[in-house]
Amino acid sequence: MLGKRKELFEKLNQVIDQATNKCFYFVTKPSNQMKHMDFSHDKDGVWEEFCRGQISYFKQIDNDSDFELVDLISADERKKAIYVLDDYVNEFSNLVEIIRNVEKLLDNYANKEFDDLKLMVTRFDTLEKTNSLLTFKIIYPVQTIYKKNSISWNKGYKKNKNNLFRIPQNFEFFIYENKLYIIDIDRFEKLYMEELEAFRIREARSTLKFIKENNFLSEKTCTQLETYLFNNVKLVKQFLKAKDRLRSASKTVNEIHVVNYLKDGFSGYDLVNEYNEIEIDSIRKAKSFIKILGDEIFVSRLTGNTYNVKASNLVQNS
Repeated sequence: MLGKRKELFEKLNQVIDQATNKCFYFVTKPSNQMKHMDFSHDKDGVWEEFCRGQISYFKQIDNDSDFELVDLISADERKKAIYVLDDYVNEFSNLVEIIRNVEKLLDNYANKEFDDLKLMVTRFDTLEKTNSLLTFKIIYPVQTIYKKNSISWNKGYKKNKNNLFRIPQNFEFFIYENKLYIIDIDRFEKLYMEELEAFRIREARSTLKFIKENNFLSEKTCTQLETYLFNNVKLVKQFLKAKDRLRSASKTVNEIHVVNYLKDGFSGYDLVNEYNEIEIDSIRKAKSFIKILGDEIFVSRLTGNTYNVKASNLVQNS
């Protein structure tokens, strides 16, 4: 995805550098209401300072090549990455609502305690107002007690010691051109745990259906696997790491090949019964089988393809 990454940041830098309008919003809890933050009385340049921090963070990520673009569902977990979800509309309805609301005339945020904040949203618009960039910062209570780079309600936004809100210099995720990009996957998962779990289960069911229909695994094996898979979120995540490779391998590999591989390997010998059938009758065997499915060596030997271990992407044919 190197070409796509370069293209993405060229567009993002253009939006940021040419932004003619920057708006700032709070999403409050528990109602998920959107409130506009009015900086018309900002005499200390707090707003511009905040924008510079956001832009600087974008530049920092752009200059760090370790932040690769990877698929949210199938990519291996790594310390640095930008996780991408192409179709988030049906998965995160409240994000869709936020996008709709930023185009409306909203009430100004007026809670002097800053104790109801959930998200901070910044919008960067170009003159044409097409493909706006939205950044999202998850707010934690500790950020409301800080004495530097902060805003308060006394005398506009003059900095002082009362009712302070720390101005963050980064963000956890952003939306651009109808795609969701996640930089801090751990914090994002905590905020949208239920939505992500539901999405992953749907993806896992779809993948299981695909490999069954293409005879990569028999209906019996898929049914046994399903018994344990969908009651364990960690197993679902592990299974999805192999999604793309399994879909690719299903075109040329069937369960007979899988059985032969398991019989030859020490780790999978107990997954094959006396009738030369895969048998998954315990959570231990389910975990073992899914671990094997996610092994680059497993798919590589069955298909004759070579894989990049870090990205788990097909890189060349042998």
